[in-house]
Amino acid sequence: MTPAIGAFATAGLAYGQVGLNTTSTVGGILNANGAPLAAAYGTTNYSGTRAGWTAGGGLEAFVSSNWSAKVEYLYYDLGGTVGYTPFVASFSDLPGGLLAYGASKSSTSFNGHIARLGVNYHLTYNPAPIVAKY
Repeated sequence: MTPAIGAFATAGLAYGQVGLNTTSTVGGILNANGAPLAAAYGTTNYSGTRAGWTAGGGLEAFVSSNWSAKVEYLYYDLGGTVGYTPFVASFSDLPGGLLAYGASKSSTSFNGHIARLGVNYHLTYNPAPIVAKY
């Protein structure tokens, strides 16, 4: 039996659990005498299920009457998100108890590549012939 080889393309919906965790620390804040003060820090956490799209293609070859082998590539994109990590620090040893505040920004994209090798078994369906007698 000569192997039959076919190429295919695929596209569709993709979804998955994603997450973003950031921690920002600010150090090096000095008082009027040049002595270091306590550092400020903040954290941001994001997790959720995101939906997006996927597209790819591959090759599949029959290696026997019911068995085939395939190689497939997919690219997926679930979008992205931006996280802002606020931080605040108060320093009571300075006049007026200096309040320092700020934020850091983190951004990420939830996308990637998938390569797969697979083996498929194809079911056969041989219905009985329809016979009509009058």
